[in-house]
Amino acid sequence: MFKKLLILSLTVIALASCKKDKDDTSSTVHLSAKIDGVSTNFNTTVSAVKYDNGNNITIIGVGGSASQLYPAFVIDITSDQPITAKTYSASPNYDVDIQYAISSSELFESDNDFTVNVTSISATEIKGTFSGKITDGSAVKNITEGSFYAKF
Repeated sequence: MFKKLLILSLTVIALASCKKDKDDTSSTVHLSAKIDGVSTNFNTTVSAVKYDNGNNITIIGVGGSASQLYPAFVIDITSDQPITAKTYSASPNYDVDIQYAISSSELFESDNDFTVNVTSISATEIKGTFSGKITDGSAVKNITEGSFYAKF
């Protein structure tokens, strides 16, 4: 858990400190969802990164500011093949890993009940939807109407 929180924190800091081109701040770039029925946007910084020849993609949205990086939402999709437009589900081998950081000490993660549907992907952008459940080990939050559009 500490390792995941550290990785999440470093990713959030790195992406939040990146300067974006004007095109990257388009109103269509977004990451949002209803968390326990409450609409939540993570649109301060939205970005996507490809790893391992496209077999791993991380999409991150930050809802805070440069000085307050939380809340943050991370979608990590891993496959043995390059990520394509299709549905990916959380499983014991972690095809989908979700992290929702409310603060530096409050982290919710996906269990085996989470789905990400990549609706389109190109060399420069990725779009999709997501839903499922996340937990901090005791409390459970329901994620519905999740949507993202990010640029690589």
